[in-house]
Amino acid sequence: MIGMSGNIIKAKNKLKLIKNTKFEKDWSAYFEYLIFYYMILTLIVAINTNQKILYKKYKYEIKEKKYDKNKYMKKMLIERYGKLKTFIFLNIIVNQYYLSKPIVKIALKIK
Repeated sequence: MIGMSGNIIKAKNKLKLIKNTKFEKDWSAYFEYLIFYYMILTLIVAINTNQKILYKKYKYEIKEKKYDKNKYMKKMLIERYGKLKTFIFLNIIVNQYYLSKPIVKIALKIK
């Protein structure tokens, strides 16, 4: 779990690094996407390892910061995973812990 959290921290640090620079306009949405993406992966791991506290921590951060409203989010996830998995990521995994457990195992083929 430290690996995923480490990626989130790295992406947040990169976002802080570009604040108030000429790169902020072009790159901030991308780094916000990375933060959200790593949080989704962390949520999936938390679901599969029954770490509800960790799940809640990142779920609330996603909702608070509105990372799921990022302009690249849906487009990048659809490109990478397709429409069905994107729907699962954006609507189920980030909202429903107990509903996510069987869906993650079936839809994402995690054993």
